[in-house]
Amino acid sequence: MSITRTTSGPKLPTGFPFSLACQAQGLCFVSGMPALDAGGAYVPASFTEEADLAWRNVEAIAQAAGYSAHELLFVQCV
Repeated sequence: MSITRTTSGPKLPTGFPFSLACQAQGLCFVSGMPALDAGGAYVPASFTEEADLAWRNVEAIAQAAGYSAHELLFVQCV
């Protein structure tokens, strides 16, 4: 099985020691993403503003991996 990792892309925060997304067998797994700016710094704001920024980061990760945000399925792993 081949795994493709997404570690960077346009509008994505940088400097993480992990892949932002991994793809295998037609599936794309996106890492959780807090409210970070493009430099990887946390952006403190209201809950709604932080959630909006976090979602834009997830959309950018999906696009960098070749998917649209509409193709994502959210699963929480604890």
